Amino acid sequence: SHLYPLPPGVDIADPEGLRAFVATLPLGAFLIVLFSHLMGAFSAAFTCIKIVGQPWWTGPIVIGALLMMGGVANLVMIPHPIWFAVADLLGYLPSAIAGGKVAASTIQPTFDDA
Repeated sequence: SHLYPLPPGVDIADPEGLRAFVATLPLGAFLIVLFSHLMGAFSAAFTCIKIVGQPWWTGPIVIGALLMMGGVANLVMIPHPIWFAVADLLGYLPSAIAGGKVAASTIQPTFDDA
């Protein structure tokens, strides 16, 4: 919102005004949003694996799927360019899995004496 502020008079509660604003956004705005969505999936899955403390692939897959569903809802409510919709929806699961893999690679094995 700092780099690409709403023009005066645009109300985000007005769907038509918001759609018109999104249609005027430059490529950089969409790339920032895409990057934030993918990094959100990555960091959420990374955190999930770090909390669990062991490789567990159900968590990152569920996280990626839930974020993808949120992405679908966002795309239904606010029209975006086709390239953005495709990249956004195809990026959630791979980003979440990558976050899980990076976290799993940093987990130190523990050995129980019992």
